[in-house]
Formats: sequence, structure tokens, C-alpha cells
Amino acid sequence: KIFKRLKLPKSIVPGNPSSAFFLGILFAIGLGPTCLGPILGYISLLAATSGTALYGALMLAVYSLGIAIPFLVVALLYGSSFAYIGKLTKVLPIINRVSGLLLIFIGVLLLLVNFGMLSVWMGYLFKAKWYTDLANYM
Repeated sequence: KIFKRLKLPKSIVPGNPSSAFFLGILFAIGLGPTCLGPILGYISLLAATSGTALYGALMLAVYSLGIAIPFLVVALLYGSSFAYIGKLTKVLPIINRVSGLLLIFIGVLLLLVNFGMLSVWMGYLFKAKWYTDLANYM
């Protein structure tokens, strides 16, 4: 169903490993410079200035796991997710409105230079000491 609505180039065939590789390259070109580049540069700087090479390697490994795990979960659940998409169409307008309100709220926080308040509110919401310590560190 989804491939009927999505117009793919003729050279990209769904389910073909070479097509998946090509789409992965395109995705990396779009995602790399904007999201991964600055954060990876900062983590690399922290790793280079940390006390030992082992600690730096550990920080980079944790960063790599944090990047890889969501993609692996999506890949594992992709096939079974089509059964649930039909059920979501009933609540999709509600999800869209709530997401839109959340984006507007975050935009107002950014505009008013109060985005840090979100960390404080999350600390109160979770009442977790590790989260409060992390928010105070940042």
C-alpha cells in the first residue's frame, strides 16, 4: 500500500539490497552534516581530551550505540508495523494536533530563550536525581 503512494525512482526497487544501500547513502548525506557532524565532533573532542584512550573509546562506543539502537529497533519492527498503521488512522488527527501544540510550545520556549526550563520541568516530572544532576551539569 505505502509504495503505491510513494513515488520512487525506477532504479530503486523495494526489497533490493542495492537499493537499500543507495537509500542509506542518501540518508547519510542528508543526516550527517546537520545532526551527526557537530555532536560527533564534540564527542571526539571530549574523547581526545579525556584522561585515557580507553575512556575516550568508551565514550565513542556509547555514542555509537545511542545512534545505532533506534535504527536497529526501527528495522526490526518495520515489517510488523503495517498491521498497526491502519489502527492509527482513527487517532491520527489527535496525534497531529498534540504534536503541533508541542512544536509551538517548544518554539515559544526557544523564542523566549527559556528552553532550559524544559530540563527543569522534566526534572520535576521525573523526580530523578540523575536527571536533575544532568540538567545542572548542562
